[in-house]
Amino acid sequence: MQAVRLAVGDDIDIMIDVNGGYSRRTALYMARAFAELGVYWVEEPLPHTDLDGLAELANHVDIPLLVAKIYILLMGLNRH
Repeated sequence: MQAVRLAVGDDIDIMIDVNGGYSRRTALYMARAFAELGVYWVEEPLPHTDLDGLAELANHVDIPLLVAKIYILLMGLNRH
């Protein structure tokens, strides 16, 4: 990620989509690292079913977390 930041500079927003692939521990570590690099947000750092983990993560990092699938499921908009 450092190479990307160096390549695009500070005027370009970088957003990361993890597709729910991190464990809670890894998500915390990576979100903090991404925040230091000026990443704009981290999308779905944990599985969308881990609501407690997402809430805990949000309380311990200084970077926005995008969790759109949760809202779709909670609002009953998932038609699959």
